[in-house]
Amino acid sequence: MMPDEENPKARSGAGAEAEAEAQASSVSGTQPGANASRKPQETSGKPEVSFDVFTALDIRTAKVLSAEKHPNADKLLVLRIDVGELGQRQIVAGIAPHYDPGELVGKTIAIVANLKPVRLRGVESQGMLMAASGEDRVVLLTMMTEVPPGWPVG
Repeated sequence: MMPDEENPKARSGAGAEAEAEAQASSVSGTQPGANASRKPQETSGKPEVSFDVFTALDIRTAKVLSAEKHPNADKLLVLRIDVGELGQRQIVAGIAPHYDPGELVGKTIAIVANLKPVRLRGVESQGMLMAASGEDRVVLLTMMTEVPPGWPVG
């Protein structure tokens, strides 16, 4: 039988807390002890992420060139967008109940540019637009001032 010092199941107190913090820091990308006096922030039930995880998202401005109803889905719109140096792309978004396609053309929106492409009801989507939602409303994140397509957002 193993002595308590060597048996991981028998660890308790400060040693166990330090080990748990070290394991958590490997997931979150923080240094052990860096959060010793910090209370966890209130969240929406989603895990807290490190700055490195957040910066892995490539959030960019994009100008909507065209928008039309999805041929196979009532709640989806297909947007053709200009992302500056990243070129033109197509995004499929579930915003048809909230927006007329014509009112989106010419708007500068925020998108996540580095999502893997997916097919939604047979149409490829090459990113995701960003929007706030609640109380049966969806509001696109747009720019307060005109900026060129493709600018990083962060």
